[in-house]
Amino acid sequence: MLQNTIINKSFVALALICASTLASAKGVGGQQNEPFELLIKFDIVGQPTGPGSFTVGGPGYATITTSSGEILDNKVPGLQVATLTNAQIQMTDPLNDPDGIVDFTCNPGTCNITLNDGSVLVSDVNLPLSGRMPMMYGTMENDEGNLPVRILGCGGLNGIKGPMKGMVGSICFNGVFNVQDFFNGSTNPSLTGGSNCTITMHKPLPFPGM
Repeated sequence: MLQNTIINKSFVALALICASTLASAKGVGGQQNEPFELLIKFDIVGQPTGPGSFTVGGPGYATITTSSGEILDNKVPGLQVATLTNAQIQMTDPLNDPDGIVDFTCNPGTCNITLNDGSVLVSDVNLPLSGRMPMMYGTMENDEGNLPVRILGCGGLNGIKGPMKGMVGSICFNGVFNVQDFFNGSTNPSLTGGSNCTITMHKPLPFPGM
Protein backbone atom coordinates (compact mmCIF):
# COMPACT_ATOMS: atom_id res chain seq x y z
CA MET A 1 0.00 0.00 0.00
CA LEU A 2 2.80 2.42 0.95
CA GLN A 3 4.68 1.57 -2.23
CA ASN A 4 1.59 2.24 -4.36
CA THR A 5 1.04 5.56 -2.57
CA ILE A 6 4.62 6.61 -3.28
CA ILE A 7 4.31 5.58 -6.93
CA ASN A 8 1.01 7.47 -7.34
CA LYS A 9 2.44 10.60 -5.73
CA SER A 10 5.52 10.38 -7.94
CA PHE A 11 3.31 10.05 -11.01
CA VAL A 12 1.23 13.09 -10.07
CA ALA A 13 4.38 15.14 -9.45
CA LEU A 14 5.80 14.09 -12.83
CA ALA A 15 2.49 14.87 -14.54
CA LEU A 16 2.31 18.36 -13.06
CA ILE A 17 5.91 19.05 -14.10
CA CYS A 18 5.03 17.97 -17.65
CA ALA A 19 1.94 20.17 -17.61
CA SER A 20 4.01 23.14 -16.49
CA THR A 21 6.52 22.46 -19.25
CA LEU A 22 3.77 22.26 -21.87
CA ALA A 23 2.19 25.46 -20.65
CA SER A 24 5.48 27.35 -20.82
CA ALA A 25 6.27 26.36 -24.43
CA LYS A 26 6.46 29.46 -26.63
CA GLY A 27 4.57 29.48 -29.90
CA VAL A 28 3.08 26.63 -31.84
CA GLY A 29 5.30 23.60 -31.35
CA GLY A 30 7.88 25.42 -29.21
CA GLN A 31 11.26 24.91 -30.88
CA GLN A 32 10.14 21.86 -32.89
CA ASN A 33 10.18 21.73 -36.69
CA GLU A 34 6.94 21.25 -38.57
CA PRO A 35 4.79 19.30 -38.57
CA PHE A 36 3.63 20.24 -35.08
CA GLU A 37 2.71 16.92 -33.42
CA LEU A 38 0.47 16.07 -30.46
CA LEU A 39 -0.54 12.83 -28.75
CA ILE A 40 -3.78 13.36 -26.83
CA LYS A 41 -5.97 10.91 -24.91
CA PHE A 42 -9.64 11.82 -25.35
CA ASP A 43 -12.50 10.64 -23.12
CA ILE A 44 -15.74 10.80 -25.07
CA VAL A 45 -19.47 10.71 -24.41
CA GLY A 46 -22.05 10.74 -27.20
CA GLN A 47 -25.79 11.26 -27.23
CA PRO A 48 -27.99 9.86 -30.03
CA THR A 49 -29.33 12.28 -32.62
CA GLY A 50 -30.87 9.72 -34.97
CA PRO A 51 -30.47 6.13 -36.17
CA GLY A 52 -26.76 5.33 -35.88
CA SER A 53 -25.82 8.99 -35.35
CA PHE A 54 -24.38 10.68 -32.27
CA THR A 55 -23.06 14.05 -31.10
CA VAL A 56 -19.81 13.27 -29.31
CA GLY A 57 -17.47 15.32 -27.12
CA GLY A 58 -15.16 15.25 -24.14
CA PRO A 59 -11.84 16.34 -22.60
CA GLY A 60 -8.41 15.52 -24.00
CA TYR A 61 -5.32 14.90 -21.86
CA ALA A 62 -1.62 14.94 -22.59
CA THR A 63 -0.28 11.41 -22.45
CA ILE A 64 2.56 9.97 -20.40
CA THR A 65 4.47 6.91 -21.54
CA THR A 66 6.75 4.39 -19.88
CA SER A 67 10.37 3.88 -20.96
CA SER A 68 9.12 1.07 -23.22
CA GLY A 69 6.75 3.44 -25.04
CA GLU A 70 3.56 2.10 -23.44
CA ILE A 71 0.93 4.80 -22.94
CA LEU A 72 -0.34 4.94 -19.35
CA ASP A 73 -4.05 4.98 -18.61
CA ASN A 74 -3.62 7.54 -15.82
CA LYS A 75 -5.17 10.97 -16.37
CA VAL A 76 -4.42 14.07 -14.28
CA PRO A 77 -6.78 17.09 -14.42
CA GLY A 78 -3.79 19.40 -14.68
CA LEU A 79 -2.83 17.69 -17.93
CA GLN A 80 -6.04 18.51 -19.82
CA VAL A 81 -4.83 20.13 -23.04
CA ALA A 82 -7.84 19.97 -25.36
CA THR A 83 -11.62 19.68 -25.62
CA LEU A 84 -13.60 17.88 -28.32
CA THR A 85 -17.07 19.28 -29.10
CA ASN A 86 -19.79 18.85 -31.71
CA ALA A 87 -18.37 15.70 -33.28
CA GLN A 88 -21.22 14.46 -35.49
CA ILE A 89 -20.60 10.73 -35.75
CA GLN A 90 -22.60 8.66 -38.24
CA MET A 91 -22.39 4.85 -38.31
CA THR A 92 -23.01 3.61 -41.84
CA ASP A 93 -23.35 -0.08 -40.96
CA PRO A 94 -25.36 -2.04 -38.35
CA LEU A 95 -23.43 -3.62 -35.49
CA ASN A 96 -24.24 -7.05 -36.90
CA ASP A 97 -22.90 -6.22 -40.37
CA PRO A 98 -21.96 -9.53 -42.06
CA ASP A 99 -18.35 -8.53 -42.74
CA GLY A 100 -17.79 -7.83 -39.02
CA ILE A 101 -16.70 -4.22 -39.61
CA VAL A 102 -18.81 -1.16 -38.77
CA ASP A 103 -17.81 1.93 -40.77
CA PHE A 104 -18.43 5.41 -39.36
CA THR A 105 -17.65 8.99 -40.32
CA CYS A 106 -17.35 12.36 -38.62
CA ASN A 107 -19.27 14.90 -40.65
CA PRO A 108 -16.90 17.43 -42.29
CA GLY A 109 -16.77 20.77 -40.55
CA THR A 110 -17.60 19.22 -37.18
CA CYS A 111 -15.33 17.42 -34.68
CA ASN A 112 -14.18 20.76 -33.21
CA ILE A 113 -10.95 20.36 -31.21
CA THR A 114 -10.04 23.35 -29.04
CA LEU A 115 -6.49 23.38 -27.68
CA ASN A 116 -5.35 25.24 -24.58
CA ASP A 117 -3.49 27.81 -26.71
CA GLY A 118 -6.82 28.88 -28.29
CA SER A 119 -6.35 26.97 -31.54
CA VAL A 120 -9.50 25.38 -32.99
CA LEU A 121 -9.23 22.49 -35.44
CA VAL A 122 -12.12 21.01 -37.46
CA SER A 123 -12.58 18.03 -39.74
CA ASP A 124 -11.50 18.86 -43.32
CA VAL A 125 -14.29 18.80 -45.92
CA ASN A 126 -11.83 17.58 -48.58
CA LEU A 127 -10.38 14.78 -46.43
CA PRO A 128 -13.20 13.68 -44.11
CA LEU A 129 -12.48 11.72 -40.97
CA SER A 130 -13.53 8.09 -41.30
CA GLY A 131 -13.17 5.14 -38.97
CA ARG A 132 -13.89 1.49 -38.51
CA MET A 133 -15.13 -0.55 -35.57
CA PRO A 134 -14.01 -4.18 -36.06
CA MET A 135 -16.74 -6.15 -34.35
CA MET A 136 -14.98 -9.28 -35.66
CA TYR A 137 -12.23 -8.62 -33.07
CA GLY A 138 -14.79 -9.12 -30.29
CA THR A 139 -14.89 -7.15 -27.06
CA MET A 140 -12.18 -6.79 -24.41
CA GLU A 141 -11.88 -7.61 -20.74
CA ASN A 142 -13.48 -4.84 -18.72
CA ASP A 143 -14.39 -4.51 -15.03
CA GLU A 144 -16.87 -1.64 -15.42
CA GLY A 145 -19.71 -3.53 -17.12
CA ASN A 146 -18.89 -2.04 -20.52
CA LEU A 147 -18.50 -3.79 -23.87
CA PRO A 148 -15.47 -2.00 -25.36
CA VAL A 149 -14.85 -2.50 -29.08
CA ARG A 150 -11.78 -1.24 -30.88
CA ILE A 151 -12.00 1.82 -33.18
CA LEU A 152 -9.40 3.06 -35.63
CA GLY A 153 -9.23 5.68 -38.35
CA CYS A 154 -7.84 8.95 -39.70
CA GLY A 155 -8.90 12.19 -41.36
CA GLY A 156 -7.80 15.68 -42.32
CA LEU A 157 -7.91 18.78 -40.12
CA ASN A 158 -8.11 22.53 -40.76
CA GLY A 159 -7.00 25.18 -38.26
CA ILE A 160 -9.71 27.85 -38.17
CA LYS A 161 -8.78 29.89 -35.10
CA GLY A 162 -5.86 30.77 -32.83
CA PRO A 163 -2.13 30.11 -33.40
CA MET A 164 -2.95 27.22 -35.78
CA LYS A 165 -5.34 29.21 -37.98
CA GLY A 166 -4.50 28.53 -41.63
CA MET A 167 -2.63 25.33 -40.84
CA VAL A 168 -3.64 21.93 -42.20
CA GLY A 169 -2.94 18.43 -41.02
CA SER A 170 -4.41 15.17 -39.85
CA ILE A 171 -5.74 13.24 -36.89
CA CYS A 172 -5.47 9.48 -36.41
CA PHE A 173 -7.16 7.67 -33.56
CA ASN A 174 -6.81 4.31 -31.87
CA GLY A 175 -9.29 3.61 -29.08
CA VAL A 176 -12.62 2.06 -28.10
CA PHE A 177 -16.35 2.63 -28.24
CA ASN A 178 -18.37 1.07 -25.42
CA VAL A 179 -21.40 -0.57 -27.04
CA GLN A 180 -23.21 -2.19 -24.10
CA ASP A 181 -26.31 -0.02 -24.67
CA PHE A 182 -26.73 -1.56 -28.10
CA PHE A 183 -27.03 -5.02 -26.58
CA ASN A 184 -29.09 -4.35 -23.44
CA GLY A 185 -32.23 -3.22 -25.24
CA SER A 186 -31.81 0.50 -24.51
CA THR A 187 -34.10 2.67 -26.62
CA ASN A 188 -31.81 5.67 -26.13
CA PRO A 189 -28.28 4.25 -26.38
CA SER A 190 -25.37 6.47 -25.38
CA LEU A 191 -21.93 6.11 -26.89
CA THR A 192 -18.94 6.34 -24.55
CA GLY A 193 -15.29 5.48 -24.94
CA GLY A 194 -11.85 6.93 -25.38
CA SER A 195 -9.02 7.18 -27.85
CA ASN A 196 -5.36 8.07 -28.11
CA CYS A 197 -5.16 10.52 -31.00
CA THR A 198 -2.14 11.76 -32.89
CA ILE A 199 -2.54 15.22 -34.42
CA THR A 200 -0.07 16.75 -36.89
CA MET A 201 -0.36 20.28 -38.28
CA HIS A 202 1.73 22.42 -40.66
CA LYS A 203 1.56 25.62 -42.71
CA PRO A 204 0.80 24.67 -46.34
CA LEU A 205 3.30 26.00 -48.88
CA PRO A 206 3.00 25.81 -52.70
CA PHE A 207 5.19 23.41 -54.62
CA PRO A 208 7.98 25.17 -56.58
CA GLY A 209 6.92 26.02 -60.10
CA MET A 210 3.23 25.32 -59.48
